[in-house]
Amino acid sequence: MNVNVTTENTTIRYLPSDQVRTELGTHMAWVAETEGIVVITDGGTPAGGLVPSGLLTKTGLVAVSEQGVRDARAHWGVVRARAATDGPQGLTHHKNLLAVLVDQTTASALTRRMPVLAFDELELTGFALADGELVAPGDYAAHHGTTLRIRAPRQQESPMNSNISPIGPETPDEVIFEAMRETANRAAAAYMRAAEAATTPQAKEEAMQKMKRSWKIKSDHTMGREEMAEATRRLQEEIDALRES
Repeated sequence: MNVNVTTENTTIRYLPSDQVRTELGTHMAWVAETEGIVVITDGGTPAGGLVPSGLLTKTGLVAVSEQGVRDARAHWGVVRARAATDGPQGLTHHKNLLAVLVDQTTASALTRRMPVLAFDELELTGFALADGELVAPGDYAAHHGTTLRIRAPRQQESPMNSNISPIGPETPDEVIFEAMRETANRAAAAYMRAAEAATTPQAKEEAMQKMKRSWKIKSDHTMGREEMAEATRRLQEEIDALRES
């Protein structure tokens, strides 16, 4: 059974896999012209989709490979498997990218206009780390189509945290590094809260970039003593400014 659903100005078609394969060129053209989404079903259960390339780009994803409509139709099962294991597969006609074939997790995320968070290992210990990379606050589609909601740490900065012990000639490098690391950790958390509270896309992106910068500083072992001391002072000033704003 074919079903059309319109949500937030986007038309979503639910079609059986065999029908999509047989009329692949037609469905690719429809996706390109309408920016709609074709949800591919197996036995009535959603199992992937054809999505506009522009929609994929907006979520930070890209097609990992491309193939023409004839090859994709002839090797439909293989191409679908690649979309699930390797990533989005671009589908072209006369070398023009018309649609992208994605797996069900990605299709589900895109129909909900959610970014996809791909990871092998997720750590949730105050901060969310996907394969060691800091994840910005927000809602994401994760494995198996589930929704993962990342929130900033609730801990608020207090004036007590502004007291940085003086660093003198006798202060061990390890102590200086630990002071920098702890301050960078608090700065990253503060910027996560700023990103979560941002009211414009520009403000959110700026806070996210500063959050990532602060997070990288905490693991930077290349700095000298003076550089670490300066980074600690600067980060604390940023924390104080965020608290006062």
